[in-house]
Amino acid sequence: MARNSRRKYSRGGGGHGWPSLFGTLTDAERAFVEKKAREFQAFTNFGLLSQEEALEQIGSDLESWREEQQRISRWLDD
Repeated sequence: MARNSRRKYSRGGGGHGWPSLFGTLTDAERAFVEKKAREFQAFTNFGLLSQEEALEQIGSDLESWREEQQRISRWLDD
């Protein structure tokens, strides 16, 4: 459980600041957010999506992912 416990990540100088954007993250949640950020980077680099829109979508995707993880966890517990 310690591996998945929630903790804040501070990356010192210039980090993404995920905790301030999405709250305290588990290791798995942080990996999910970073993967999504890489996916959206091309869209923001070419002006197809604003950074704010990308962050909103990442937040929405994170909530959906959390709900799915909870459903899986409940299913495994049954």
